[in-house]
Amino acid sequence: MSAPRKRPWFQLHLSTAIVLMFVAGGLMWANLRGEFLPTISDWGVDVYVYGWPAKVHWLVTEKSSKFWREQDIRNAFVNAFIAVAILGIVMLSLEKLIDRRRRTDS
Repeated sequence: MSAPRKRPWFQLHLSTAIVLMFVAGGLMWANLRGEFLPTISDWGVDVYVYGWPAKVHWLVTEKSSKFWREQDIRNAFVNAFIAVAILGIVMLSLEKLIDRRRRTDS
C-alpha cells in the first residue's frame, strides 16, 4: 500500500481562493475610496485623499475650477506591502484550518 500523496506547497483550496478574492476586493475598495476633508473646504478648497492605510493621492480643487494632484509613491509601496501581508496571513490561516480539519476527520 502506497503512502498518500502530499499536496504541492503552493496549491490553494477553492474556498481559500474565493475568500482571498473578497479580501482583495475589500482592500481595493479601501484604497480607491475617496475621503473628503471638510476642514479645508472652509478655505475655498475641496480636498479628497485616497489610499489606505497610508494616503497616496490628494486631489485638490479650488472654487475657481482649478485643480492639482499630488502623489506619494512611497506610501503606495507601503499600502501594497500591507495588502500582500494581509492576503498572506488570510491564506495561511485558512489553509492551516482546512488541513487541521482534514487531519481530525481522518
